Amino acid sequence: PKPAVQINGIPMINKLIQNLYKDNFKDFFISLFYKGNLIKNAVKKNFKINNSVNINYYSEKKPLGTAGSIFKIISQFNLSGPIMVINSDIMTNINFQDVYDYYKKNKSDHMVCVKEIKTSIPYGVCKIKNKRLIKIEEKVELTNYINAGIYILNSSKLKKMKVSSKIDMDELLKRFILKKNKIITFPINEFWTDLGTPSNINRAKIIDALTI
Repeated sequence: PKPAVQINGIPMINKLIQNLYKDNFKDFFISLFYKGNLIKNAVKKNFKINNSVNINYYSEKKPLGTAGSIFKIISQFNLSGPIMVINSDIMTNINFQDVYDYYKKNKSDHMVCVKEIKTSIPYGVCKIKNKRLIKIEEKVELTNYINAGIYILNSSKLKKMKVSSKIDMDELLKRFILKKNKIITFPINEFWTDLGTPSNINRAKIIDALTI
């Protein structure tokens, strides 16, 4: 599983916990399903700080989607107030305390961290209207913002929602929008990558080695 992928000898999930602890976060709730024991053992074996860290686990009996276990965790551990949710297959060097402070300052219901991605098209892009060519542009660069897999959610709003047992994060965000919840975005200007491909993993290893 990607959270257990090692970056220079340390599982990715451990690096996230270490960075969060450095930025003053102490209470962690880890949702487990696929090879959950492997991830739990990796955390116990490799994460060495001190007794001031509180790590809890929630084991999904069936897949609940990216967001489904959040509701279970809030209920089981009686959580309140804002909670930070992070996909454990990403690597970033942002300051998580800055992320939280930004959320509090803007007085929003929820927050989504986003990363600017620029895509270059190496061809002439044709603008066509009624079958006629009206414009052609060379070397067009498109700018989009992608979901970076880091959120702050208002648990009070979540407690009021009725959800099925399985729900993905994009569906949860759509429901927030429909309910007119205020959702702000936090732009990540620092390094960020997911561990979805071997090339991204290699890039993460290089950046990590440079920042040690």
